Amino acid sequence: MVNDQLQKFMFNAASVCGEIVSLRDTWQEVLTRRSYPTPVRNVLSEMMAACALLSANLKFDGTLIMQIYGDEPVTMLVVQCNPDLSLRATAKLAESIEGASETPVPITDDMTLPELLNRNGQGRCVIMLDPRDKKPGQQAYQGIVPLSGEHGPLASMATT
Repeated sequence: MVNDQLQKFMFNAASVCGEIVSLRDTWQEVLTRRSYPTPVRNVLSEMMAACALLSANLKFDGTLIMQIYGDEPVTMLVVQCNPDLSLRATAKLAESIEGASETPVPITDDMTLPELLNRNGQGRCVIMLDPRDKKPGQQAYQGIVPLSGEHGPLASMATT
């Protein structure tokens, strides 16, 4: 039984289309490699779903990489989606980095995205498109946006 699925749908009568993604097997594989606190797992799983959905809608032969760089207690989240929609993901916590502050902020189960990644307003989201067959001199495309908008820090991945 395959538990990873990406299903496109369309309602002809309403001119509505969309996609549903389920990444149960891939997500379980990520969790077997590392044990992340609950709020980190939540954001990383949302990033994986977003990355799969973005990749499936691009007419692009290459890798899509989504990265979030933040303040303590989480310093980086990375998800990579390959052209075959295979995914990998990882998180880096401040407590595991040599040279981090003397007393890293503890991660609690009720932490929000701003508390995890944008405590000092310096968090940013990077999306990179890396073509498989680069032309001479061609670089990967990279877009960078802050984790805050005109009304302050973004509350969730959905608002990023």
